[in-house]
Formats: sequence, C-alpha cells, structure tokens
Amino acid sequence: YLDTDIEITIREELDVGRDGFLDGYATTFPEVFGGDRGFISDSNPQRESLSFYGQTTYPFNESFRLITGLRYTDDEVKSTVSNFFSPTPSFINPKTSDLTGRIALEWDFATSAMAYASYTRGLKPGGSNLTFSEGDDALVREAFEDETINAYEIGYKADLFSSLVRTNVAAFYYDYTNLQFQASDFNEFGSGVSNIPKSEIYGLEFEMTALLGDHFSLDVKLGLTESEVSADYLALDNRLLIESVFLADGVTPAKEEIHGATRDVAGFLQNLNGNELAKTPGLTADVTLAYEDQLSSGAYIVASLQYTHRGDFEQRVFNNPEVDDVDAYNLLNANVSYDSPDESWGADLMVYNITDQDGVNSSMTDVFGVNETGFQFIPPRMVMGRVRFAF
Repeated sequence: YLDTDIEITIREELDVGRDGFLDGYATTFPEVFGGDRGFISDSNPQRESLSFYGQTTYPFNESFRLITGLRYTDDEVKSTVSNFFSPTPSFINPKTSDLTGRIALEWDFATSAMAYASYTRGLKPGGSNLTFSEGDDALVREAFEDETINAYEIGYKADLFSSLVRTNVAAFYYDYTNLQFQASDFNEFGSGVSNIPKSEIYGLEFEMTALLGDHFSLDVKLGLTESEVSADYLALDNRLLIESVFLADGVTPAKEEIHGATRDVAGFLQNLNGNELAKTPGLTADVTLAYEDQLSSGAYIVASLQYTHRGDFEQRVFNNPEVDDVDAYNLLNANVSYDSPDESWGADLMVYNITDQDGVNSSMTDVFGVNETGFQFIPPRMVMGRVRFAF
C-alpha cells in the first residue's frame, strides 16, 4: 500500500526590463507576458496505490515444475494543477485497476543444470503532468497513460567442471505498450510525460564465474541489446523547434512571441518509428579477475582488477546526432585490501579509471523550453586509500 501527498509551488521572477524591480505576477492573458514573469506552476498530486500478490509452485515431478504469480493493482492519482500561466486550476484524476503476473517452466535436466522459459506482464501506472498543453493538437496532455510490458525470457543455468565454473545464459524480448517518455509540445512550456504506443527491446545476457586454482577467480558479464520504436508515432524534437524557429530568424524569445510562434511548426513533427530507445547501450561488459590469499602471518590479502565497457547509446528517442549520441567508454579499476590476522584493522587501496579515460556517463536535454543539454561525465583517475579499525 502506498499513499503519497506532494505539494509543488514554482515561481520564477526575471528582471526582464533590467530596471532593478520585479513587477510581480499576472495569471491572465495578455497581461501575463508584460512583466517580470518566468515559469509559474502549482500542483498537488496525491497518489494512492494498493496491490495484492501471490505465487505458487506446482511440481510435475522432481525435475519439472510450473511457477505462477498474479498481482492485482489499484492505482489512483488526484492532482490539482495550475498549469503554466493558467488562472483556473485543472483537476486531474487518472485511475488504473489491472491484473499482471508471471508464468514460468523450470526443468532440471541434470544434477547441476537447469533450463527455464517465462512470460511476465508488468505495469507502470500512468499519472498527471505538472505542465501540459491543451487543444486537439496537444502533444502533452494533462494525464499520461499506463505503461505495460510483455516480457519473454528463456535461459540456461549450470555448474560445470565439478562446480568450478558457473554459467547463466538468457535471451529476452520485451514488448512495450505506451512507453512513458519525456515529450515536448508545440507550447514549449507545456511539456511533460507522454506515451510511445509500441516499442521493443531484445537481446542476450551471459554471466560466468570461474575458480582458477586456489587463489584466483574470474567473473564475466556480457550483454547484447537492441531496441526500437516499432510503430508509427509523431513527436516533436524541441532542439529542432527552438533552433529553427527562435534563433535562425532572429526571433527574440519574449513570452508573447514564443507562444505565438510555436503553434506554427507542425512540419517539425518527427516519425519515431525505427528509432533506438533512450539510454539502451548495445553492448555492456564487465570482467573482473580477483585474487585471495591468507599469508603465513594469518593476514588476508584480496586484490581485483576490473574492466568495464559501456557501449554507445542515444540519450533520447529522437536520435538527434547533435545532442543524443553518447559514445562508448572503457574503464580499468583496481583494488587491494589487507586485513590483519585478528581482523582488528585493515587497509584498502583503490584506483578508479586507471587509464584516465574521458567519457560521458549520461546526458539530458531539457524539454521545458530552456533547451539546454547537460552531461554527466565519468570521474577522472582517482586514487583512494582507507584504513579500517574494529573495536
């Protein structure tokens, strides 16, 4: 059971006239554009969510079993929103009642090996937007829809070579309906969450842990992923909107000019069918070689060397090469730990990003009219030491 109550009040004052005075606010047109007003919005979203879940396991025999799970979800949002410059608050009340669940077959075809196949249906409830647009041509509305997923997976797990090697292999296919994403509207200050009708993600995952003698172990994780929007869907890339409408023709971005100009840009709508989904790298890898030993004194030494690869991806579903392409990077990390014989103290030496690799971990382009893209960079080479005491 979840019960939340949030109050949001946003007031932005801008000394547009540069006269040293803030002229206050107005909530009616056209007065709203005449003074030192920036972004204004109020919201009081209340969410109440209730779920029941149960799971059963039915063994057909000692090696073959059926696992089922069922969840009932009842979700309701009540939100009173004073949309951007709106004098009359809107009451938004999206509701959801749905059944989701899982069914899986597991087969132990050997003493230390099993295969499985599963189907899972999941739900991410919809909700209300803090800002939105109105009218028949609105791309972002006051409420957004539930997101649902049909997930299919087959896999294999085994302990090999007298349990010296453990492997997990899986193939998956995720079919999304109404995928929630950050969307832009013709009114660039009325942006928020909207839904992509159909999209999919599929791929392979591989994991292996191997004991290499008495002291060494190797851990390997690999992931291959493909994603795309799988049906026609028209959306607005606000990067194209702002640059082409407001800057190319030298339009001064005053509030009245922005509000008027944005209604005349239907040609900027982009069909997302076939585009890669946001923040879904095609290749990820993690390989760690670890060493453990107990010295003659009784002290313990643990050391590891880790290689990580994060493949390139698109930071937004628009796949705009100017801002959305995020390059791959490779990291090399090392760690050495020492623990005294009586475990009363210890020391650690950690080196992150040994090769001082440059890279972007993630980025985000604002959809609320600011049109800025921010980058989160991976940290540079870092050397850290730590001493531990137990008492």
